[in-house]
Amino acid sequence: MPRVSQIQTNFTAGEISPRLYGRTDIDRYANAAKRLLNAYPVVHGGARRRAGTRYFKPAKIAAKRARLIPFVVSQDAAYMLEVGDTYLRVHGAGGADLGIELATPYTEAMLGDIDYGQGADTMFLAHPSVAMQRLRRLSSVSFDLSAVPFTTQPFEEQGHKPAAGLTLSAASVGAGRTVTADAGVFLPTDVGRVLLSGKGQATITGFTSNVSVTADVVVAFAGVALANGSWTLDASPQALLKPSLAEPAGSTVLLHAARWRESSITLSAKTGAGITVTAAAAVFDAGDVGRSLYADNGVAVITAFTDAQTLTADVTTDFASTTYEKGGYGITADAFRATEDLGAFVRVNNGLCRITGFNSAATAVATIVTKLDNIIAAPALAWSVESSVWSAANGYPRTVTLHEQRLVAAGSTRYPQTLWGSRIGEYLDFTKGTNDDDAYSFTLASDEVNPISYVASLRNLVVHTYGGEFSVQGGVEKPVTPTNVRVRPESTHGSRGVRPVTVGSESVFVQRAGRKVRAMGYRYDQDGYSAPDLAVLAEHITSSGIVSMAYQQEPDMVLWAVRGDGALISCTMDREQTVTAWAAHYTDGAFESVATLPNGDREEVWVVVRRLVNGQVVRYLEIFDDSFAPQLPGPVDPNAFPPVAQPVVYGTTVDCGVVFDNAGGQTVFPVPHLVGKTVDIVADGAVMQRQLVPAGGNVQLPRASYRTLIGLPFRSEIGLLTPEVGTGTGTSQGNSMRTSEISLRFLDTIGALVLDGDGTEQDVPWRRFGEGVLDEAPAPFTGSVRIETLGWDRGRSEFTIVQDQPLPMHLQSVVRKFQIND
Repeated sequence: MPRVSQIQTNFTAGEISPRLYGRTDIDRYANAAKRLLNAYPVVHGGARRRAGTRYFKPAKIAAKRARLIPFVVSQDAAYMLEVGDTYLRVHGAGGADLGIELATPYTEAMLGDIDYGQGADTMFLAHPSVAMQRLRRLSSVSFDLSAVPFTTQPFEEQGHKPAAGLTLSAASVGAGRTVTADAGVFLPTDVGRVLLSGKGQATITGFTSNVSVTADVVVAFAGVALANGSWTLDASPQALLKPSLAEPAGSTVLLHAARWRESSITLSAKTGAGITVTAAAAVFDAGDVGRSLYADNGVAVITAFTDAQTLTADVTTDFASTTYEKGGYGITADAFRATEDLGAFVRVNNGLCRITGFNSAATAVATIVTKLDNIIAAPALAWSVESSVWSAANGYPRTVTLHEQRLVAAGSTRYPQTLWGSRIGEYLDFTKGTNDDDAYSFTLASDEVNPISYVASLRNLVVHTYGGEFSVQGGVEKPVTPTNVRVRPESTHGSRGVRPVTVGSESVFVQRAGRKVRAMGYRYDQDGYSAPDLAVLAEHITSSGIVSMAYQQEPDMVLWAVRGDGALISCTMDREQTVTAWAAHYTDGAFESVATLPNGDREEVWVVVRRLVNGQVVRYLEIFDDSFAPQLPGPVDPNAFPPVAQPVVYGTTVDCGVVFDNAGGQTVFPVPHLVGKTVDIVADGAVMQRQLVPAGGNVQLPRASYRTLIGLPFRSEIGLLTPEVGTGTGTSQGNSMRTSEISLRFLDTIGALVLDGDGTEQDVPWRRFGEGVLDEAPAPFTGSVRIETLGWDRGRSEFTIVQDQPLPMHLQSVVRKFQIND
């Protein structure tokens, strides 16, 4: 076959999986690389050496992990939060040391499960084991972190969990079982309630004392002993509730509880003093004197006991009738538990009250939140005691975001599939109602348990769960309201453990096994959401699972992710240009957390890196820096245009690097954070000999340097795949092949090596000579260089372009002179 010229113009498919080395038939094979190490593709087509990292400072606790969270207030005010074991430090953009530290309730083990949502200068932090926290920026040098002071938390009827252990006379199904508590926790109005523990259920049928009741076991219990905290009284007290006032909102109301007797009653009159109350059966006792009788709007105070069927009473508010059936009236009885019901809400007569105190266990003092329709005595099951669903016992939301002017939280331990949305514009108020601006709560309905992992605000509210993905939306072109919601299942991939990031109009998340990275976005052609796998061509790149992700928009659009083994991987993303290109990045140590932060016209990539320095484990905060200029700027000529000389910029080319500027020159450079490590040195743009940092931490140069960069070396590789070239007899794969010449087009590059498939090394002839050139630091080169190679190989023609010096490299295209024989 004659010699052909074959060109690879881009690397927009990134590093592909070894499983695809034989798939020369797919279009993206021609745009892929066999290996991208410490180099990444750019949307424009080429692949460039990654920026090195600039050392900022050590994490507070070297022996424990820390996590990075961005806190962006405005274009000019952005901060990076270092969250570690029970502390939070605030750092300024660019690596400004602000000296701000706050105490937190989060331990090292909790860091990975912290979620957050931010609006303006306030951030809400969620964790399933900790009450939601609020971080506020009070000024540029003052921050506050404390529990969110909700005016109203989400509440529901949850029953009561009295603080006592119980003993059953028998755990098996049967009637008349005696239940004995080791403390006085029972009330007369518990009769009719269901006692729950595990799978066991028993209906309370009789009240003996505050430590003993009778119950019918309908579902057997696991044993006769029920430990404190392991059992619950379901629903609300089985009593009538008579409010003293119906309106206005904000006023104080008395809520009187009353228990009916097992008989109907007749009144001698609807009004007046000294009326006679007659029961059809013996249900009264002398202890009723002084109590109140409630029915509909009527109220009467019992003044005398005649016998078990007859009482005398004074009517204070007229009754509507003279006869009442069992359940239609009530006599004062204890129904409230001060330790559990204080602060709880009472929903009665279509109104809402919040308990603020107690006159007795039978009378609660409350504030009207929403006005009542009337003050009629509500029978049992027509009113409810509702307490906060967020508590130490129930768990707290594990995820939070801001969506449609609401604070949206979701997924607690007891309510793993529930979403809660605050009132519109009032993030601290979760008072439910039916108005469009009232708070709401919805539970995902699916055919399996799908605990919510994260929520994300996109075109609609996207809900990531362990079993799948859902969208939550209102009606046509309408927001979600308490009475207008549609929850749609969108896919069944599932996610957990890694906070999703928003890229454009998509929510990028890690599938629940930790390996697949999917981008969930709305598709107009199917009027729904899809979530394709971004790593389908590079399944190997996520081999040890992903533990952290962040997205950088400027200057290149790159998704960064930390793997479980400490490697950093990147995915260059531009969905409009169909670019999805993965690469792997390593350092002398392990990456543990990554986050991005806007700073002017760029976005900084911050990392927490675990390193072994001088025999000790350390953790450093470092910042990727591609804006570094290797030489100090020269003098300014005010008459020149542009008036300021434009320095050569090619970025930091070492890891954990430190820059020293000294206009007078300097020969000794302190780098105590790298004691015992071998470092690369760039002095005024020239590469110096590597040195081992001695115990004193000082690196010494043989000459003075004005701008000096010192840090850990790293190696960049761009590996080329064996090309596919059609021949007269079919494919070129498997044949003897020879690449006699390679032309490499570089952009702003200084130095590189080319390795063939056997590891034979050739220098790229990039250096240029001329008058004065040898007295200057090497300048970046842009253009094409040619490498000639010889020799044949069967079924393989692979080359690797390498940069192992602290210098820039940007490969734009590769042209091969290629020959194939059978």
